[in-house]
Amino acid sequence: MTDPHITTERIIRHITIGLSMIDRQEAAIIRDRFWRERTWPAIAHARSCSMTTAITRYKRGMEDLKRAVLLIEGKLAQ
Repeated sequence: MTDPHITTERIIRHITIGLSMIDRQEAAIIRDRFWRERTWPAIAHARSCSMTTAITRYKRGMEDLKRAVLLIEGKLAQ
């Protein structure tokens, strides 16, 4: 069952705040992938790194973003 207090706007706000809380390079790659819908080769080129590095930063960033959102929602202790 979904929480009736969670709205799309609230989720977007939490993700936006969470992105500001994580490593800048990781956040940029997450934005490239989701907001700009870039491919891995395009992201690697834009970020001057290999595709492997881009993917590693993305995965690490997603884990960091998950923790940041849980912290914002009060579901994770500091």
